[in-house]
Parts: sequence; structure tokens; C-alpha cells
Amino acid sequence: FLDASNKGGITKSQWKILDQLRQDVDLSMREFTGFLHHKFGPGATFLEKAWAGFEGLKDDEVPESSWRECVIDKWQYFGPVVGLHCLLDRSRSGSVSLQEFMILNLLVEY
Repeated sequence: FLDASNKGGITKSQWKILDQLRQDVDLSMREFTGFLHHKFGPGATFLEKAWAGFEGLKDDEVPESSWRECVIDKWQYFGPVVGLHCLLDRSRSGSVSLQEFMILNLLVEY
């Protein structure tokens, strides 16, 4: 809650906190995308290859427990794994769908 005084507004310095948070989220997503590109690339199909690495999907979605197991244990990625799952789970269903996962395409830097 940025409006600590409950006056209905925030200061410029409080606004900068949101901008820093946005930059941190963006960096985390870009680093994860770069990791996947390094692990499954090169080429434009690296995200499809990564998605195929999630085994035993129910309803073609990756729940958080399977996400953690695959990303940490199998792929050896040690960034903010649970936070990334939450960010990609735009439907707030508790699972990441292929469509949600493919949003990482927007962050690809070749």
C-alpha cells in the first residue's frame, strides 16, 4: 500500500518504488527467457522445446508444484521460480497454460 497516509495520493518517491518493482519483474522474466533460450535454443522454437520438457501435464497446464520440480530440479534454474509461475499464470488458475507460457516470446532478445 503506497498511500500510507490514506490521503488518496502518492508521492513521486512512492511512485518510483512501483517503477523499480516493474523493472525487477521485467528483469526476472528476461533472465528466465534468456536461460530457456540458452538451454533449448538456438532458434525460434526454444519455447516449444521447453514446454515439451514439462512431463505429465494435466489439461495441458503446468501447476506450481510441477513447475518447481521441472524448472529447479530438472533444468537447474535457481531464479525466482515461484514468482515467475505466478507472473505467467495470468488466468490465476494456479497453473500455466501453453498460451500463457508463450508470452515469453515477447521478451526474446536474439
